[in-house]
Amino acid sequence: MDTIESIKTEIRHKKWREMYEAYLSSGQTVTEWCAENGVTKKTFYYRLRQIRNEAIDQIEQHDIIPVTSPPPLAAMTNDTIRISSSGIDIEFPADISPDMITAAIRGLRIC
Repeated sequence: MDTIESIKTEIRHKKWREMYEAYLSSGQTVTEWCAENGVTKKTFYYRLRQIRNEAIDQIEQHDIIPVTSPPPLAAMTNDTIRISSSGIDIEFPADISPDMITAAIRGLRIC
């Protein structure tokens, strides 16, 4: 008996999806389309809600896994630039050239 009901529901929802596609392709407002097709607005929105809920139920659900961000690679203060990696901390004066910072980062990669 469950199978018959599910088949009936599937057929009914298919017709409702076709109804909604016909409305979308008509270019009419909901009020105009409903009047022309003998459907009340209440029925139209009920059917739309049902097919939307069915679509939501079919979407694969995933668990949410919290992600923690790593500590910042470089923290800048007024006077110094501090870079930390693999337990090694390096501080530079704020006016250091970018080339020197690049060289230091390359050196940290070797460690």
